[in-house]
Amino acid sequence: MLLAAAVLWRPACVDAESLELTLDQVVQSILYRNPDVEAALLEWRIAERGWRSTYAAFEPQLFGDYTQNSNERENTTLQQLSQRAPFYSEHNREYGGGVEGLFMSGAKYRLGYTVQDLKNNLTTNDLGGAVHEWEGFAGLSVAQPLLKGGGLAVAMAEVWVAKEAEAAAFHRYRKELMVAISRAESSYWNLAFAQEKYRVAQGSMEIAHKLVKDAEERREAGKMSELELLRAKAGLAERASKLADSRQTLREAATQLRVLMANSRIPEEGEVRAGDSLVSPGLELSFQAPERPEALRWAMGSQADYLITRAELHQEKIRVTYMRNQRLPQLDMTANYGWNGLGESVDDSLDKIESKEYPAWGVGLQLRVPLGGGVRERHEFAAAKLRRKMAAYKLRAVEHEIRNRIGTLIERIHSLAERIANSRIVIRFYEQLLSDELKLLEGGQSNSRRVYEAEEELAEARVKEFETASAYREAVMQLAFVRGTLLLDRGFERNVDGEFVLAKDLDPKGWTETKPYADHLLYVIFEMD
Repeated sequence: MLLAAAVLWRPACVDAESLELTLDQVVQSILYRNPDVEAALLEWRIAERGWRSTYAAFEPQLFGDYTQNSNERENTTLQQLSQRAPFYSEHNREYGGGVEGLFMSGAKYRLGYTVQDLKNNLTTNDLGGAVHEWEGFAGLSVAQPLLKGGGLAVAMAEVWVAKEAEAAAFHRYRKELMVAISRAESSYWNLAFAQEKYRVAQGSMEIAHKLVKDAEERREAGKMSELELLRAKAGLAERASKLADSRQTLREAATQLRVLMANSRIPEEGEVRAGDSLVSPGLELSFQAPERPEALRWAMGSQADYLITRAELHQEKIRVTYMRNQRLPQLDMTANYGWNGLGESVDDSLDKIESKEYPAWGVGLQLRVPLGGGVRERHEFAAAKLRRKMAAYKLRAVEHEIRNRIGTLIERIHSLAERIANSRIVIRFYEQLLSDELKLLEGGQSNSRRVYEAEEELAEARVKEFETASAYREAVMQLAFVRGTLLLDRGFERNVDGEFVLAKDLDPKGWTETKPYADHLLYVIFEMD
């Protein structure tokens, strides 16, 4: 009966001293201070700053200027007759200030006030002393491009391109997060599979030890041949080799997980092991694979590579629109309006301006046409159209790849779920077969060869079940990755009205509710200023 009980035997743990980790803990450890994730976050922050900085083009500028000039000359005969002086001497100062800027229509404006302190030998008082004249002007001037450089699409082109660059950087950050999570889960379940395989090998060794012990007792009693004893010992040696191989595989899987968790604060002592069960009851029913159209719909709105490529295409479309405008002739409409004021002091000049007695205005057109038809603009426009075409091809290629991968993964998930269910039936059969063979062996009606064959079939069935379960979890994770919903499914992200909102731990501007994985993550490291 001891041999029959060994059919269902599984050790409680791999090693006496081990560090048992859950999947949540592994994901947290790998995300914490992950260099790739950190670099992607910084890239996103840089791109966001760059986008916001482009609005500086429309920021009004306060300007001020001061000019002083002096001029001494002899007058010509004609000048002497008109000015009644043999020479001309002037010492002028000019002050100016106001606000200037750019409208989103592309128009440049300047609103300001200028005043000149005019002092020369022609303006004298009754006593022959020099008299200051203060000439002022206050008004607005506007230059609106009508063709080249005009319109909202041209003035906002830099802003829109920078915004698409910021969106692409954001989705690269999302992709790095998903890559980190997928690596964590793959390594974790790979370790869990190695543990289960090692346990199966230990169980096989336990049965082989019992068979050898039983064979030696029977040989001493004269109930078994020497050949049968050698067969039992050969089976033990073979299973010892398999146990050594599975132990090495387990160590390699644990080392791989430790490498991914190198930046975490896990103790260096003790073997790392997976605490979550690889095969759970109803595993194949725990995930309902979506229909292909629904999965594609999610991917078109969430998949990081698709959204990055789409942002790049939008950038090229904006550049094409801008370059098309640059091929037009330069035709600007200029207009100005204001009031003049003249007086013997600044206050007198301002009083004249406020009285609006001496208005001044003007309108005009300025035209510039390149004689060669705009060589640079023509070639840059052609290059922009080629880049747009290339970006469109790239987007279609990404979409095609997503469609194929989603279809393949959905089929694979259905196939693996069916294989998991079938493997349980196979395992139950071989468990019963091994149990029967062990009972027959105790009664002398079987031999070690038949027992080893039944045990080997059972071990292979168990390993196949664990391998299939690991592949099933990997396929489910890969489908979420390809659909772009891995962050959403793991509680790191929300989709609010079509906008992606990351958890507070991953983006300080995100939401702050507690999530299954994100308790002590990147918010501790990256403090937004």
